[in-house]
Amino acid sequence: MSDAAFRFVVPSTGERLDRLVADATGRGRRTVRQWLLAGNVRVNGHIAGASDTPTAGSEVVVDRGPSGFPPPPPLAFDVILEDEHHLVVAKPAGLHCERGKSAGSVAELLEERYGDLSWIGDRSEEAGLVHRLDRDTSGVVVVARDRQTYQRLRGAFRSGATRKQYLGLAAGRLERAIDVDLPIARRATRMTPATRYADGMPARTTLEPLEVGADWTLVLATMNTGVMHQVRVHLAAVGHPLFGDTLYGGPALAGCSRRGQLLHAMRVQAGDEIDVTAGPPGDFLAAYARLKREGN
Repeated sequence: MSDAAFRFVVPSTGERLDRLVADATGRGRRTVRQWLLAGNVRVNGHIAGASDTPTAGSEVVVDRGPSGFPPPPPLAFDVILEDEHHLVVAKPAGLHCERGKSAGSVAELLEERYGDLSWIGDRSEEAGLVHRLDRDTSGVVVVARDRQTYQRLRGAFRSGATRKQYLGLAAGRLERAIDVDLPIARRATRMTPATRYADGMPARTTLEPLEVGADWTLVLATMNTGVMHQVRVHLAAVGHPLFGDTLYGGPALAGCSRRGQLLHAMRVQAGDEIDVTAGPPGDFLAAYARLKREGN
């Protein structure tokens, strides 16, 4: 056992060892489980397991090696609001929200920093995520830190007591603001405007041109409902698909560093509880600058 060790005494009986170590060291449960699997955690001198429940007064020793604990891993996104009940992050494009779809999801990175959040949502993969963004959409994601907050915010999203605004770089010239009221249906891996043969979900989006170029438009899209791929489908339906959105017919943008659609969730409001804005990231701004410069 190295001399460079972290020691603490268990205050009461009944708590799992992995939770005790996470609370004492300030590290996430995933990191703590790695220490436990490596045999770096001992209770009263004996190597212990994650589910062990040491009794009050037991001494826990965590071997941290001669160089001490490594620093917490950097988050791949910015935390723009953090309080007792909420986390709000600015997700980059290319990152899944839920755990299990790819390595390094928002859920996994949050749990690495803040500990186990799997108990908060309706499904463990959510890790408290109140809503989700597509992998290749950047922007604001709201996370609840307790079950009551999760249920309250989910209720707001379900009842329509929320407002979400997106910035998009769309093909063609959208000359005026339009309201798109077009139900959407699921078709295998994509969504599509509903036909008389399908039971579509109600979907309403307001599209406003903020800047119109030679053959492109910077669009502000306000979602009045919350259907999967809603902004993408509605823009394509009115003849202005997003650059990079190959699933819905959007053209490629040469030299663009972003993979996928150029769409950014700029603002989320949920009643009086949440109202958060995050500006577009560098890859979105670079694409915008390229369109302006080249006049495409």
